[in-house]
Amino acid sequence: MPTPSKHSVQGFSVLELMVAMAISLLLLMGVIALFVSSRQSYETTERLSRIQENGRFALDQMVNDARAAGFQGCSRAVNTSRRVDYAINRLNSSNLLTWNFGLTTQGFEGATGTFVPALDAASVGISPEPNAGGDVLVLRIPRREAQTMYTVNSAGATAPLEVANVTPAPFEVGDTVMVTDCEARAWFSVTSYAAGVIGHAASGAGSRSPGNVDGDLFHPFRAFSQIVPVDTIIYYLARSSQYPDADPVRLSLYRRTGNAAVSDEIADGIDRLEVQYGIDAGGGAISYVDASGVTNWDNVLTVQIAVLARAPEAYGTDLDTQEYVLFSSPNLVTTEPYNDRFQRKVFTATVGLRNQIID
Repeated sequence: MPTPSKHSVQGFSVLELMVAMAISLLLLMGVIALFVSSRQSYETTERLSRIQENGRFALDQMVNDARAAGFQGCSRAVNTSRRVDYAINRLNSSNLLTWNFGLTTQGFEGATGTFVPALDAASVGISPEPNAGGDVLVLRIPRREAQTMYTVNSAGATAPLEVANVTPAPFEVGDTVMVTDCEARAWFSVTSYAAGVIGHAASGAGSRSPGNVDGDLFHPFRAFSQIVPVDTIIYYLARSSQYPDADPVRLSLYRRTGNAAVSDEIADGIDRLEVQYGIDAGGGAISYVDASGVTNWDNVLTVQIAVLARAPEAYGTDLDTQEYVLFSSPNLVTTEPYNDRFQRKVFTATVGLRNQIID
């Protein structure tokens, strides 16, 4: 057997190993850079998606309710001298915010530490308490997904109203409902319901309703009058329940329905809620003012809503020094730079109050 020479069994040289390691490191750095870039793109997309989801959902909820605000069936003549004949509120405490169904829309302008006009959240029973860093929007609407019923015969002003007997029962004792024909509409609390017969007798306040002043609706409603449950909806900002300790200034959009003890938190990470109200300025023109500038809520025809939503988590090292424009001129509304590491986006919509416009 021939003896192998020393040249036939030698390995890689040091130079070859160094070149191979350098090439491997370059490839590894490229893979790491690609991974980091992909991760950053994913996180950015995720943050923008959350902002888009929360902002759009918050705006859509308010827009849908605003479009339904002030539903009155075919009754009209709201702003005439005979208004009391057409809009009859038989609820106790009908002048309070929760039960004042004669007004389609109301609002409160958030100012530094207070609201204009004044909002006594404690007496209204709003919980959690609204944050004055954002506006408050109040809408009176038919209850969502509630079944509209029709009376089967004419009824005197003090007589019970009768609808078709259906299952499940469309009304419960304590429901606040509106009955309307083409001559008038009235709001009252259901005091009894059995086999399609709706009572509206005098009653005291309960957990869901203020009760009725008396059993007189002041109007004999005809057959085929509409009867539908109604609610007062209040939108406002308050401290988020999702991050109570880690982020004490984080706000959410809340929706209070009727006389609910606790409002529903419907969208997290809403930094600002701004609302302006369009009033007929004559000649087909609309003049927009904030809630403090409205002298007669019956004259409000449109609502402009602006929502500033932010990402769930802070990211990176760059500070948000942007000034956000919620409404442009002539009623310019902007924010100061937040100087934090959250991404934000403004969402706006203008809604015509159809039940006001058609009057």
